[in-house]
Amino acid sequence: MKKLLLSGAYSPIPTPFDARGAVAHDKLAENIVKWSKTSLSGLLVLGSNGEFTYLNYEEKLKVLKTARQAIPKDKLFIAGTGCDSTKATLELTEQAAAIGRLGHRHHSQLLYIKNGWPGDAAALSRTGRTLALAHTPLQHAC
Repeated sequence: MKKLLLSGAYSPIPTPFDARGAVAHDKLAENIVKWSKTSLSGLLVLGSNGEFTYLNYEEKLKVLKTARQAIPKDKLFIAGTGCDSTKATLELTEQAAAIGRLGHRHHSQLLYIKNGWPGDAAALSRTGRTLALAHTPLQHAC
């Protein structure tokens, strides 16, 4: 797996909602376009201020898909995948990796398991399930 050297500034981004409380995917994409015109090196989607804990599993996947389509290939796409259990974290991490393989764009991506995740990071390696990620442009970081 190719090493990823991180340099520059990365920003966690908020997840916008509409008046009914649903994720406003159009506004998320618009915001990503605006932030991508700045000198930021990349964006952290579903990080500590991305309303991660307030979204269900399907909503998280849809947010990652929206971001995947909106983040330009010259910016790093960092996906927050830290859940309350190792199993849930593995499932979301694998789905985020699959989202990273969608389409024809090959921009750099990184999975991020947020600080405070109570799971055993070594368990991610022991399962062997993360080996599939080694063959994708999406890398895993703890």
